[in-house]
Amino acid sequence: MAKKLFLIIIFCCFSSAGYAQFHPPMMKKICRIETNLVQIDKNNFYLYLSSKIAYSELIFSKEDSAYVSGVEFSCELSENDKISERLSSRQNVKVYSFEETLRNDKFLESVIRFKLGYSNYSLQPFLLRSTTNQAIPLEEFKFDNLKILSEKRVNPIITRFSNERNVFLLVNEGNLIPFNGEDKYIFVPVPDSIKTGSIKLQQKDKTLKDTLITSLPKYSIEINKEGTQLRADRNINPNSPFTYIRIKVPVDVQEGELLVLLEDGKKNIWPVPVVWIDKPFILDDLDLSIKLLRIIENEQKAASLLQQPSDEKYLSLLKEWNEITHLNSSGYNEYMNEFYSRADYAIKNFSYGNKLNGAESDRGTIYIKYGKPAKVERHYNDKNEIIEIWYYDEVKTEFIFEDTIGKGNYILRK
Repeated sequence: MAKKLFLIIIFCCFSSAGYAQFHPPMMKKICRIETNLVQIDKNNFYLYLSSKIAYSELIFSKEDSAYVSGVEFSCELSENDKISERLSSRQNVKVYSFEETLRNDKFLESVIRFKLGYSNYSLQPFLLRSTTNQAIPLEEFKFDNLKILSEKRVNPIITRFSNERNVFLLVNEGNLIPFNGEDKYIFVPVPDSIKTGSIKLQQKDKTLKDTLITSLPKYSIEINKEGTQLRADRNINPNSPFTYIRIKVPVDVQEGELLVLLEDGKKNIWPVPVVWIDKPFILDDLDLSIKLLRIIENEQKAASLLQQPSDEKYLSLLKEWNEITHLNSSGYNEYMNEFYSRADYAIKNFSYGNKLNGAESDRGTIYIKYGKPAKVERHYNDKNEIIEIWYYDEVKTEFIFEDTIGKGNYILRK
């Protein structure tokens, strides 16, 4: 019953939980950088250098009823160790609530395009946030295009499909595939010399997808602005030495390395990381993560999982969550993510000194099971006692917590 109720509540609360959840800083970087090299003819490449910064990392200022911010993304291009070009891109944003400025799931994205020949290049990007005068140097990149010519090999481009806009958007997470349940597509560059063969997606010695190479026009890729995001367009280019074949990433892809194999008698292999970027940090403590299953499962199930060998616990936990939510896929489980994201929030907000982990507290247990309450009332008396009442509209119920000493140790009374 608890499991069924959890799934009903968690489904209802997905759309409203965004501001309530706490997530650790994603990738632990102010700004994420991605490079995509596209050969446009025999002698030239376009190098797309893109950036992505969360609203929570921006510096906002108040203007009337709005909050405004912006960034300038710039880059110095050096050829054979001499600076040859500087380009920049400015991006601004305006929001109308303070909560919006704290979002780490909304981003400003920028792109700079350099035209390169066959030489040795290095790129030094910088980020300048509004209201500051300090340009922050970011990760430096180096390219040996002579080597790329000899190997005739450029990396795939990772995109996601936007149903709302009917376009393919650049994932822009540092050339990796986020493990988050969204539909992802890999644009694989196939040299024009290859007429037959296949493209395989493999993970952990298992082939997830096998796509035959068919005769296609010569495609090239352009990356352009799409509002505050970046769009990846596949356009016909008869001068391109490649054609880009679009492959959908299977839903059962897992965390870890995904191999993109281009086979035509020999193999070209691109390892692409699949990373759970905003993975709930509580999953670093597997024993506690398993113990919390008591909220929606029986104690015996959790105890059984805790007896698993250490190197098997994580996979066993993933399997258990697929059984709980009746998923046949071994890929991303949105219910598991929501459950443990709520546990992260509970640890941050409901812990009691060094004495009580917030995820195991009474308030934490209710928050993990039901999510953010529709309304919270707090009452005080002259004895320093605090009464908190949480109201939930979805289940038409309320929970009453009491802190008898006024220091944050709330006990469920009703």
